[in-house]
Amino acid sequence: MEASPDRRLLPIPKLGKRLVDRVHPGDSDYFLLDTELPGFGLRVYPSGRLPYVIQYRSKGRTQRFTIGTHGIFTPETARREALAQLGRVAHGENPSAEKLCDLRAITVKELCLQYLEDAKSGLILGKKQRPKKQSTISIDEGRIHRHIIPLLGPRRVKDIETSDVIRFMRDVQMGKTRLDQRTRLCAEQIPVRDIRQRHEVPRGGDQSGYQGGWLPIGRCHEAAL
Repeated sequence: MEASPDRRLLPIPKLGKRLVDRVHPGDSDYFLLDTELPGFGLRVYPSGRLPYVIQYRSKGRTQRFTIGTHGIFTPETARREALAQLGRVAHGENPSAEKLCDLRAITVKELCLQYLEDAKSGLILGKKQRPKKQSTISIDEGRIHRHIIPLLGPRRVKDIETSDVIRFMRDVQMGKTRLDQRTRLCAEQIPVRDIRQRHEVPRGGDQSGYQGGWLPIGRCHEAAL
């Protein structure tokens, strides 16, 4: 059977390699819908791209979830994945919404940079419900760029577990993010009573994992809640 692109939805008995190899792109995208496994199908784009999809209803709305592209998936492997995803749907899950949530999930780097932006704007309150001091923000900024972003930056916040934090603190303590340069804070930005914080040399040590890394992470997380 040769698929015709003159209809947007085309039911077929079963998606197989022979049929998929014979599809022809049209002027607009269309779907080949597998009637043997309801909800499973192939989307045919004008460009020739052929992603396998499932279509289902969730909370009264039609949803589509892309399994993967033909070539990476065969009809058989895509069918098995479709069965698994449709099984999740039957148990009340929404694979499409979860995938969208994953794509939009904020990373540790994004959270830290948002924290710094809000702190510098006076939106993050410290002790006595007052905006954080510039000296505190400067120290947090140094630790964020020196330790947190290099080690955890690309990770999604929602995926960070206790074991990741323990590993992060151990890496900092062992000097994995150690720098040879000395960081100087601007004297005009620091009150005289905090002049002891003017010079900070990053190094490993028993306390550096906590003070150099975990404190700013905790502050970022609290600011996001």
